[in-house]
Amino acid sequence: MGGWAESVRIYPGQDDTNSPYGYCWGTEAYSVQGWVNDLDRNYDYGAIKLNCTVGDTTGWFGMHWQTSSYNGTRVAVVGYPQDKQPPFTMWGMFGPIEGSRSNQLLYTIDTDSGQSGGPVYYPGCGAFCAIAVHASGDQYWNYGTRITEAVFNNYLDWRYG
Repeated sequence: MGGWAESVRIYPGQDDTNSPYGYCWGTEAYSVQGWVNDLDRNYDYGAIKLNCTVGDTTGWFGMHWQTSSYNGTRVAVVGYPQDKQPPFTMWGMFGPIEGSRSNQLLYTIDTDSGQSGGPVYYPGCGAFCAIAVHASGDQYWNYGTRITEAVFNNYLDWRYG
């Protein structure tokens, strides 16, 4: 149990058994040493490069970073929670950021297993802008790994590198 995937097939926009954009294969997987080596929750993010250009059809998320607080900012967390039926359906939950740490944003927005890696976003940069990557939760908070300047630059390097 555990470990890293050998191959990944992605079904963009999947809704139950409907896959309107077919599927793409992951060709590269990226993460950072703080997560891969230490499982440090402050560095729980990554990316998968696809073998297709589905974003040209579905559109793209923007990304935004700032050093100031996001407290009170209304955001959405979107993903495929395992506690919803039918399975493999995308759900979005909304609420405010309630805590801004240097590497994490905290919220009480309802999430479940299966949503990790999804965007924490708001409309704010001319489109939808991810400001964190939903990571996990505990008995008090759900949290996303904050998109800092370093995280932002990693995503650009992974995309264009």
